[in-house]
Amino acid sequence: MYEYFDHPSDIGIKGVGNSYGEAFCEAARGVMYIMADINCFTREFDVEIEVGGIDREFLFLNFLNRVIFESGIYRAIWVDFEVIELNENYLKAKIYGEKIKSNHKGLLKVEVKAATLSELKVYEADGKFYAQCVVDI
Repeated sequence: MYEYFDHPSDIGIKGVGNSYGEAFCEAARGVMYIMADINCFTREFDVEIEVGGIDREFLFLNFLNRVIFESGIYRAIWVDFEVIELNENYLKAKIYGEKIKSNHKGLLKVEVKAATLSELKVYEADGKFYAQCVVDI
């Protein structure tokens, strides 16, 4: 599950899951939903990504920025995310999506430029895991 939270000029995104990996993936799904109606895209191909970070917060930030970067490089919308390996400083994942085609134009929304340090938090509370930040649109 992901949810949005109020921010004066951009959009706050919070991923919620049963693990840190799941929370990261849910936040990435929320970012992609800001960009397009992901329910209209498929798992046409996948890309394996790896990111590092000095701590779990920067790891999350680097993961989201890598997902956004890969979306631009492949001109694709990612619809599914699978964490293969995750520790405090390293994440390896597969992202699945579909290249944007001419018939998708009405499904595209707004471009997300980057995940930012604003409101960056990764934490556990009440048996759930959370990963949040503000994304620049």
